[in-house]
Amino acid sequence: MKKITLIISLLLISFALKAQDYNLDFENWAGVLQPVMNSTDSCTLPANAASNPFDTRLNAWTGNNGVLRTTDAHSGSYAAIVAIWYANTTGKLILGQCGAINVPGYSPCKQHFSSRIYGVSGYYKYLVDSFMPRDVQDTRAVGYIKTFKVNPSDQSVTVLSFDSLVFNRANTYQSFQLPVTYADSNHLPDSVSIWFESQNNAPGGLTCAYAHFLYLDELTFNFSPMPAGLGKPAFKKKVNLYPSPANGTVNLEYGNELQVERIWLSDLSGRKIKTFDPRAKSLPVKVYPAGVYLLHIQSRQGLISEKIVLE
Repeated sequence: MKKITLIISLLLISFALKAQDYNLDFENWAGVLQPVMNSTDSCTLPANAASNPFDTRLNAWTGNNGVLRTTDAHSGSYAAIVAIWYANTTGKLILGQCGAINVPGYSPCKQHFSSRIYGVSGYYKYLVDSFMPRDVQDTRAVGYIKTFKVNPSDQSVTVLSFDSLVFNRANTYQSFQLPVTYADSNHLPDSVSIWFESQNNAPGGLTCAYAHFLYLDELTFNFSPMPAGLGKPAFKKKVNLYPSPANGTVNLEYGNELQVERIWLSDLSGRKIKTFDPRAKSLPVKVYPAGVYLLHIQSRQGLISEKIVLE
């Protein structure tokens, strides 16, 4: 795989390259990679792939469970694969040298960048198994990017943005963009979490030891505004929250094509305060103190996080 390119403005190139010392490619992953084996011969195997041990440190990345390396790359010699592993275990590929990640309640580690990040782009393909009906039930591959700001006075952490992209099935490499949507255009984060998952949210086990292969290659971190048309994803533009400020009730408007799975309210640190019925379009908020909150709407198309003001 080509070395990941950091796209930044000319004014920031010199400073950013000195401040960041990442080896962000998939070509030089350390450690011995084990050949992939599935529990059933009829299962589909990824082309020319090998697996990593649990919690493997892969230069600038950390791999957990179903993370593999493959020679089926968009460019260069290697690409990464994130897959669902045995017994429905979510595969994760996380930016950074994280601590033990195969533990309950784990939150992906934060990386410190020297300038504002506007998104992640690259190439992917997503191969979905269909050996058994349950192997395709409520499964998906998702990319996440979450930005933070530390308050120097008390060291509290504020979540500035939380965005996701649900990947569509693709048998050949396609380009993708995962932009950051800041609630305030003046926000300047000091750290970011970026990770990719292949996940199964249905009960029961999978037939195959590895399944649902998300291939990733040529990842690019964008430190300047992304090109026109690559800003807010179309599904996010279709959601309307009102009134703002709100006093008692927050109303949601969105089309039937948006498949909402979860709705919750959090404070600016990301701490969950209230979970709402995902079918509700009128959310009672009268019992909460006046202030600024984040309303999160998780849909099959991705995650929407919007700042709301309560009076």
